[in-house]
Amino acid sequence: MEEKINEKEIVDIPIKKLENHPLNESIYSSRREEEDLELQQSIDEIGLLEPLTVIPKGKVYQIISGNRRFSALLRLGYKKIQCRVVSDEHEIIKLIQHNKYREKSIIEKRNEIREMKNYLKSLSGKERKKFLGGRTIREYINSESDLHQSTLYKLDYIEKNNPKILEDINLGLVSPTEGFQLVKSEIENKDIDTEYTVKNIESRIRKLSAIVPKKDWEDMLKRIYG
Repeated sequence: MEEKINEKEIVDIPIKKLENHPLNESIYSSRREEEDLELQQSIDEIGLLEPLTVIPKGKVYQIISGNRRFSALLRLGYKKIQCRVVSDEHEIIKLIQHNKYREKSIIEKRNEIREMKNYLKSLSGKERKKFLGGRTIREYINSESDLHQSTLYKLDYIEKNNPKILEDINLGLVSPTEGFQLVKSEIENKDIDTEYTVKNIESRIRKLSAIVPKKDWEDMLKRIYG
């Protein structure tokens, strides 16, 4: 008989028994080096304020919330970490729900929707009906995400026809609508309003100039123009 999990209890778990959930990397792919350094400094000065949330997986525990904290604690040499252990029932949904308030890029939000859809479709009809409680998959996803269906369609269209544009969208250089129009124009051989596009990109680069070094922009231009 499985031991009942008390999801309110905070326990110390040896760091060797903790590992990142495999879906975390594929959903939340953005790199935030400066924020990670600040987080590490904060933990070093005042300790871990919020325990990690983990699910049991055999002899180890997989982290569904707190992967950045976990990496910081590893670098700081912690041997044990405070954790909240939760059931692994509907673990993909729980992983997304426990990351609801983290800062996400638009691509990460799209990744969440994709994983929720795939998981819900993988359930049997009876299980899905019980979980959704009378709602459709779309109604459930709309309640969990603020990403509109029209934006999702544009991102999927871009990924299918020119996935390189997704990187620009992730960096904030191009909006999903602009990226969609750009890709569609390429396919339909229509003229693009280059003056409007350049002004928009310049505006976004200015906004990001405080956090993205000049060399990164130069390296990107070299990759594009050779």
